[in-house]
Amino acid sequence: MNTSVVITGIGIVSPLGNTLKTFTEATYLGVPAIQPIEHFDTSGFSSSLAGQVLGFSADEHLNGRMLAQTDRVTRFALMASDQVIADTGLDLSELDEHAVGVVTSNATGGFDYTHREMQKLWTRGPDS
Repeated sequence: MNTSVVITGIGIVSPLGNTLKTFTEATYLGVPAIQPIEHFDTSGFSSSLAGQVLGFSADEHLNGRMLAQTDRVTRFALMASDQVIADTGLDLSELDEHAVGVVTSNATGGFDYTHREMQKLWTRGPDS
């Protein structure tokens, strides 16, 4: 069994940029990642600042079925994974599909999807 790991590509979706290039440039320039929240009204909250991923449009990268079955952070992971694959310069059709993988991470998980599906379970029952 081969247990070697080779890191061949990098992808990133973050408050500092949605590509490795934009992230690196923003980091070198000291661009602040924390900004006023834009996605909802913060007047009822004690904080109005957050690190937000801006300029991301999932429908440019995923088909309708994937959009319906994923939440925002999963879409980030899929986009970053596509960047990793592109960064490798490999032709995946030439490789064993079981010998290639992408490792992703995030800080919060897929809360939107989980909450939406739990709401369906508790309000409409398990058949929904």
